[in-house]
Amino acid sequence: MLIVDFATSARPVTLYNSGALISAALVSATPISVYRVFGSQSSGGNAWFQMFNLAASPPGGGDVPFISPLMVENNGMFSHNLDGLRFTTGLVVAWSNAFTTYGGALTGWVTVTYV
Repeated sequence: MLIVDFATSARPVTLYNSGALISAALVSATPISVYRVFGSQSSGGNAWFQMFNLAASPPGGGDVPFISPLMVENNGMFSHNLDGLRFTTGLVVAWSNAFTTYGGALTGWVTVTYV
């Protein structure tokens, strides 16, 4: 496991915060390493939080999430440590009503810590 001391790291840490409800958002259009992601949703039912190795948002209907989507219950919250998981193209985050591909229509809040 890679441990990064963000207080003393020479590499600047970036914090992406959606700031509002989103269905999909481009976090970075360049390669990044993600250390932590957390968020919540209240779309009226269960939603799938997805992360795509893409440099443009929203994902296309055939785009497959980079890692297994995380199911978040209505009014639920999540926090996930990714230990510097590398996205070699960029990062798009999305909320979906479908597990395997981006389905849109649902919204939530997202915060991502990356370098």
